[in-house]
Amino acid sequence: MATEIVNRQKKAVGMRVLCALDNSEGSVLALHFVLDTLFKAEDGDKLTLFQAAENIDLYYDAEFAFMPDNKLVDAQEKVNKICMTHLEKVKAAIQDEPTKIQTELVVLSGDPRQLIPHYVAKHPVDLVVVGTRGRGRFKSLFLGSVSTYLVSQCPVPVLVVPNPHQLPA
Repeated sequence: MATEIVNRQKKAVGMRVLCALDNSEGSVLALHFVLDTLFKAEDGDKLTLFQAAENIDLYYDAEFAFMPDNKLVDAQEKVNKICMTHLEKVKAAIQDEPTKIQTELVVLSGDPRQLIPHYVAKHPVDLVVVGTRGRGRFKSLFLGSVSTYLVSQCPVPVLVVPNPHQLPA
């Protein structure tokens, strides 16, 4: 019986962590927390670097209001490519570590509050890690907090890494 439990543990897949990045200091701190505290490549842990590319908004950006559809698609693809290039640079930086990290890069267009729970529901993810942007209570009340939304809507646990530079004194 005891050997059966040990054998199951050896066959288990490592932790699958999704770290959401948005080019903010908070998301960089979240990634550092994952790499320094949670992640163990030698245990088979896998990392998904996720970025939500902002949708081109026809109503709020006059530059795109009268653009033909094919040009809008091209512009959105360009935004997605910029995000993917950023994630590729992050991946290259973390691959310099002595232990190779199994990393997947994901860029989707839209609101991260909708995209992350939807992605997690369809892919093997054990934990979502996000940073805080430090908008404050007032702005978050009106603009909404991605981290607050994810904590209540994500089908897996969500770890919110605070930014120590933005904590109240």
